[in-house]
Amino acid sequence: MARKPRVEHEDALYHVINRGNNRENIFGQTQDKICLISLLEKAVKIDGAEIFAYVVMINHYHIALRTTMEPLSKIMHRINLHYSRYYNDKYGRTGHVFEGRYKAIPIQNDNYLMAVIRYIHNNPVRAGLCSRVEDYTWSSDIYYRRQSKEFINTNLFLGALSNNYENSLSEYDAFMKQEDSMNSSNMDCRLENAIDEKSIVGTRNIIHKPLHEILSDTGIDSQGQDEIVQGNRKRELIPYKIWYAREALKAGYSMKEIGRFINVSDTAIRKYLKISSVPGTKLNNK
Repeated sequence: MARKPRVEHEDALYHVINRGNNRENIFGQTQDKICLISLLEKAVKIDGAEIFAYVVMINHYHIALRTTMEPLSKIMHRINLHYSRYYNDKYGRTGHVFEGRYKAIPIQNDNYLMAVIRYIHNNPVRAGLCSRVEDYTWSSDIYYRRQSKEFINTNLFLGALSNNYENSLSEYDAFMKQEDSMNSSNMDCRLENAIDEKSIVGTRNIIHKPLHEILSDTGIDSQGQDEIVQGNRKRELIPYKIWYAREALKAGYSMKEIGRFINVSDTAIRKYLKISSVPGTKLNNK
């Protein structure tokens, strides 16, 4: 029976995991790890992926990323295909390098993303390869500690930890040392739920409610709803747009889907979502 295709949403966050075929050690040599990391960097430059964390182990890798320009399937196809060609050519072998399809777990919110980054960076410690996160060379931890502005997006995580950029390193180090809320058993559970599902959803939960109902739930009258859908830019409509955008994102819609419904750009939706509170509106009481 043919495998069911993945349904992937734009602007989605994922925790991606892939293992060597039969759990073989496909990253045993230094050059192997360097090759994969260079492919991750190309995914940022070519496919527009935002990578927040990675770790290259001996027989598998983890990545936390956001899709923007290209779907996850295309990004992962490029990474795995190119690495497989490199590996087979280098070691004079043929056949599959990776164990079936990659596993993709949707990242539901920023707090979960931070937990995933800690889980990824602590992977070598849990495996007994080192005693401290910072002692492992082949993860994105080094970019956070150096506060590097290279191909890893460190700004979101460090900015969430501290408003003072200079203090973010100590905050980051403390966060990495906290007890990990994710472990092998609950990760296995998430993987079981992610593997071979009929679809892989985007940044939030499975979509349950139509967008017009979410807009109606803001409490605005029908005339106001019509004005919002038509893209009216009245200042008094902004609080309702913000509430709508937040709830639609929670319901599983992408930025473009949310913006398209009310005739604004996904950039405008991002701006709405950055506003933490809207004083003076009844929406604060919802």
